Amino acid sequence: MKKNSIKKMALFSFILTILMLSPMYPAYVVAAPTDIFDAGFDTQVETLMNTAKVESLALSIINGTEVFYETGYGEQPGTDKVYCIVTISSIVAATAILQLMEDGLLDLDDPVNDYLPWLLRNPYYPSTPITILDVLTERTGLATYQEIIEDVMIVDEAPFPDFLNLTINENGLNYSISMWSDIEPGTAWQHCWIHYDIAAYLVELIAGESYEQYVEKNIFTPLGMTNTEFTYTNYTLSQLAKQYIWNTTSGVNEEQDFWDDPGLGSVSIYSTVGDLSRFLIAHMNKGVYNSVRILEETSVELMQTEVAGSAGLFWVDYGRDDYQGYRTYPWIGAASMITKANVGVVAFYNQGFYNYYQKLNDITNYIFAKAKELIPTPPTTPSETSLGFIAIPMMLAFLGIVSIYNRRRNK
Repeated sequence: MKKNSIKKMALFSFILTILMLSPMYPAYVVAAPTDIFDAGFDTQVETLMNTAKVESLALSIINGTEVFYETGYGEQPGTDKVYCIVTISSIVAATAILQLMEDGLLDLDDPVNDYLPWLLRNPYYPSTPITILDVLTERTGLATYQEIIEDVMIVDEAPFPDFLNLTINENGLNYSISMWSDIEPGTAWQHCWIHYDIAAYLVELIAGESYEQYVEKNIFTPLGMTNTEFTYTNYTLSQLAKQYIWNTTSGVNEEQDFWDDPGLGSVSIYSTVGDLSRFLIAHMNKGVYNSVRILEETSVELMQTEVAGSAGLFWVDYGRDDYQGYRTYPWIGAASMITKANVGVVAFYNQGFYNYYQKLNDITNYIFAKAKELIPTPPTTPSETSLGFIAIPMMLAFLGIVSIYNRRRNK
């Protein structure tokens, strides 16, 4: 056999081996947009809205570093409508705290009493310091938000941050030991929304400027969140999504008045799905949005790492639902800002009735289930046995041809 023929056979065998093995490792496949957010998707969302008594809904789907799909439904379908983002506001407060940490102005293990002008301590464990990390992980022992609202706290009586002094300062006018649980600080997670306002107040004290000014300068403006404010009065009524509460007695959705909550860290921020998507993209992409960095990668990882139960730093891992971030359904509206595997959803609802929590949750779960179809499908990896069954004979054939070639060349 001529040398050129043998060389060609060797090359052919090698190429054939590669071609036969390559199908075992199929490329990742991304679903086409038309396969996901079609008329059937719209119909199902509208059906779930009707069940949950939601008059208007706006949503944004994020894929990687950009908004993939935006739409609105109902009475006010525009995605530029402004909603209260309620306790998603807490993620803004945590972001601000971590920025100050990066600037060397605080340490998460610092006791909060190093900064507060009055004493904060759990009366059941008065000698155990409450740290900034305890606040961000809701491990202070503060009672649940419902107990605070019903038993002692009337936030309408005082602006931020005065209501904190009145309520959780043991010498405050509205203070009560019932605000605390017998849980030692730093040991167990117990949700209480007032942690978010403590964090915002710490930002104000440490940064030396109002919380609103700090957040505007260091978060909203860098991210281009031009439709995000701390008060509804900065918008025209046509810009705002109406707020409703379903009256079970009359069977009517009753429109609610807009109001400004003094809890700047817990519930006060108004925004659009487009603006909040920029914020979520930054947290999905290690602190960066559109080449603008608001947090270092290590800080983002810290925020999203479980510390207590199912929570990071005001960041919740909804493992059962296969997503993480924050979703909230309080009395003035509902909002979700969640992500998993580099896909995110921002959704705003204008229904605030607590009894419809699960029905609102059904909408969120459906939207996110569809959004997850954007996640690349992982390849099916063959077993070692099947891989060897195909690969070994092909390689032996290739080596045999090469051996014949070498023997004939040496003659």
